[in-house]
Amino acid sequence: MSTSIAGDSLLGPYFLPPCLTGAAYHSFLQNVLPELLQDVALQSTIHLLITHVDAPPHFLLTVQEFLNKVFPGRWIGQSGPTAWPACSTD
Repeated sequence: MSTSIAGDSLLGPYFLPPCLTGAAYHSFLQNVLPELLQDVALQSTIHLLITHVDAPPHFLLTVQEFLNKVFPGRWIGQSGPTAWPACSTD
C-alpha cells in the first residue's frame, strides 16, 4: 500500500501489487499517479519530490527515464539526480 502527502492533500491509499515489477511500477507512474495528483494544487505539484527506496522495480531504465522527463531533478533514488542516502551503521 502506498499513501503520500502532496501539499495539503493526502494521496491514496493505493495498493501496489505484492510482487512489484519494474513494468508495473512504470505503469503506476504513467497511469495512476497523474490521477492521484489531479486534485492537488499546481503549486504543490511544481515542488513535488518523488522518493524511491532501493527496490529493484525502481532501477528499471524506463522508470528512470520517465522520472527524468516528468520530474526533472526532483526524484531521489539510485541513479537519480539526488542519491538515496547511505544506510547508517548505527
